[in-house]
Amino acid sequence: GGILCLGYEEYFYEKRGVVVIEWAKKIKDFLPKEYLEINLKIVDLSKRKISGQAHGVRYREVFEEMGRLFCSC
Repeated sequence: GGILCLGYEEYFYEKRGVVVIEWAKKIKDFLPKEYLEINLKIVDLSKRKISGQAHGVRYREVFEEMGRLFCSC
């Protein structure tokens, strides 16, 4: 049951695009070697903190570009 019945391989390995998974920690063993982890934390009613981690070279570049676009540092 679970993820094995969903055909996750098709989404992770055969298609190009974005797959968003809420609670990905629960299926960590099934994730591709390279992926971009994005975390959203509630700061208060009107603020969220976004953080993340790149897993792999491709997503390190994506993450760095996101930082340049969105960072208000």
